[in-house]
Amino acid sequence: ETKKILGGPIAAFGESQIWGTLRPFAAVIGVFFIILFSKNITLMWSGPIAAFLFYSSVHIYLRWYGLEDGYKLEDRVFDGIFTGPLRKSFVYMRITAIVLVVFLLVRGFLGAGTSVMLKTVYPVVFIIIALFIRKLPATVLFYAVLIAGGLFARYCY
Repeated sequence: ETKKILGGPIAAFGESQIWGTLRPFAAVIGVFFIILFSKNITLMWSGPIAAFLFYSSVHIYLRWYGLEDGYKLEDRVFDGIFTGPLRKSFVYMRITAIVLVVFLLVRGFLGAGTSVMLKTVYPVVFIIIALFIRKLPATVLFYAVLIAGGLFARYCY
């Protein structure tokens, strides 16, 4: 009975935080690494790898944390999920995403990139992040960031 009662709120939290924050943030990290290492085609692959490793490690940690603390704390586990440091970490992910995008914009317009295509990629990334903050569906954001990174890698070099 308790499992049925508590399943809904935990699922709602996971849906909004995991799919709405964690997965797009992992994609932003991937694009950040792609653009950061854009001069070296071998290191550009570190972007998708970093995104995958970040998402997987945090996702597995959250599953373990939920399982372990769920048995220890029983119904008090909600205090840690909804009001604790876990909730704040997702807010910090959004702030970090904004900082990464600002860094990429500054690097793109003030850095060595002089091509028109290169200078248009940075505003596109900024728009994607702005949509991320406006709560666009996570799947749309995830694929938009991956496509933007792929276009950057294909047409800028």
